[in-house]
Amino acid sequence: MKIDLEFACQIDDKIYKEVLRNLCSFRNEKDIARFIRKKLKEYGAKESFPTLVSTGSNASEIHHRPNNTILKGFTIIDFGAKLGKQCTDFTRTVYFGVPSKKEIEIYKKVVNAQKKAIESIKIGGFWSNVDKAARKELGSYAKYFKHTTGHGIGYRIHQKPKIYSKCKEKIKSGEIIAIEVGVYTKKFGIRIEDTLYIGKKKIYVLTKSSKNLVKAKFMGRVSSHKI
Repeated sequence: MKIDLEFACQIDDKIYKEVLRNLCSFRNEKDIARFIRKKLKEYGAKESFPTLVSTGSNASEIHHRPNNTILKGFTIIDFGAKLGKQCTDFTRTVYFGVPSKKEIEIYKKVVNAQKKAIESIKIGGFWSNVDKAARKELGSYAKYFKHTTGHGIGYRIHQKPKIYSKCKEKIKSGEIIAIEVGVYTKKFGIRIEDTLYIGKKKIYVLTKSSKNLVKAKFMGRVSSHKI
């Protein structure tokens, strides 16, 4: 396994932990994006791609660029550390305010679908089956899953394979992959993503941050809802 890859994924996790520690100090999307860019520089890394932060209805746009929108509801935080020639890709979704039972239910669906996708990765199998596993787990919410279940990563953030239902490529050891599952409605978006390394006998999930739903409540309190 590449050393740069492991270190870069560790940086992703460390920065996300710092984001959570400062969650109640952020006011808008740009605040979080600036914080992440600053931390990447402090850790000696570059951005794998322009950091994405989208809150509320902005998150229905998959590649929304952060602006001055006030943080409210589900907020997608998508970034990656690049060390040397190796990119990473990492996404978590937090909540500003108090989520409804329905919102928590949908969030759980996304987390479980991403988990099923990862569990379905078998060396020698087809990447198309990974996409199918995620969509099957989403059930009726699969219609709101508007992108592929993942992609290869290397010097560029998007490389082959493109993981979707019609992908004909087989899963091979040595591949570096991002597995991402999302649900996007007109009112909100949710996405969970990790960087993986396909070993000879084992699948390594290299970004290890918790997927419990973190909530920034009023009065500056942050809590976590176990999934």
